[in-house]
Amino acid sequence: MIKNLPQDWKIETIGEVCSKASSNISQNQLKDDDGVYPIYGASGFIKNVSFYHRDKDYIAIVKDGAGIGRTTRLKAYSSVIGTLQYIIPNEDIDVNFLYYFLNSVDLTKYQSGSTIPHIYFKDYSRELISIPPLPQQEKIVSVLDTASALVEKQKALLKTYDLFLKSKFIEMFGDPVKNPMGWEFTSLKSFGKIITGNTPSRQIDEYYDDDFIEWVKTDNIKSENMYVGQASEYLSESGMKKARTLESGALLITCIAGSLKSIGTSCLTNRKISFNQQINAIQPYKDIHPYFLYVMFKVSKAYIQTFATASMKKIITKGEFETIELIKPPYALQKQFAQIAEQTEILKQIEQQKLEKLQTLYDALMQRAFVGEIK
Repeated sequence: MIKNLPQDWKIETIGEVCSKASSNISQNQLKDDDGVYPIYGASGFIKNVSFYHRDKDYIAIVKDGAGIGRTTRLKAYSSVIGTLQYIIPNEDIDVNFLYYFLNSVDLTKYQSGSTIPHIYFKDYSRELISIPPLPQQEKIVSVLDTASALVEKQKALLKTYDLFLKSKFIEMFGDPVKNPMGWEFTSLKSFGKIITGNTPSRQIDEYYDDDFIEWVKTDNIKSENMYVGQASEYLSESGMKKARTLESGALLITCIAGSLKSIGTSCLTNRKISFNQQINAIQPYKDIHPYFLYVMFKVSKAYIQTFATASMKKIITKGEFETIELIKPPYALQKQFAQIAEQTEILKQIEQQKLEKLQTLYDALMQRAFVGEIK
């Protein structure tokens, strides 16, 4: 129970302030291309159709599979398919206020199902929500909208640094797959030592009983970050002796994943690490600059993905990975590009720090918004 709320606030459950409806439409039923109303799925816009569910703005929640519990605000005169359920607030509840509240709650704690997880309205409808009068709801929404917009604007700015580097790469080297400038075109095994990670035996506790070295997994490889993120699991010194390791300046590439979009995601190491078998890595030879290699992989990600297996689990084996061919221009030109990349990364890190401060502010406002601390 939330204590010390203003007197004109009330506490109710989600089920008391809104109702739930789920679409029975499946994607293969969407045959009408002549309509003007958008229809959405868990990944966003799908197509336009001639029918709609709602004539007021509403909230959609991913109820099945990947992204479960994610919420989004959708405009009136639109529809959703069966992977989403939509929430309809009562007249005295601002739809945006309810949206922000749902984003402050970890809805995944209500999920069930082992093969395909899902969440049910009957479970999270018991979640308590503190509700101010409608004018105060609108004021809270205004504050959170402003903070959220600042965060999104900063994220967009950070993306421009990546776009600049890709553009500069194409300007200096051309397409690394089509090779219009006629550079040496050779397999990845000539770029450096190719190493696939592994997992030391889980049956031997001493391999994992100390934090001697980070043990990196694919979730530490983020497309927006040049360098590998901090690992959550470590190996002992004896565990490291059974593992595969990399020095600073190596390129990590996701080569086993559940979805194709994750294949080819890459980052550099800036410290010695160990890593698991879902990752192939290149420890570059002296004629390959790590920054050049990193940006070339970002530019070539779609091409790298074509080498993945067509099965449900996407895999690029070490043998297949070694045969992938890309351009190999002279090291002197790589180094020129690397200097640009290094300066761009410095600027990007400054903007990243600004984003972190804005995100901290937004998170703090979210905590204060529903306990009566935003006046």
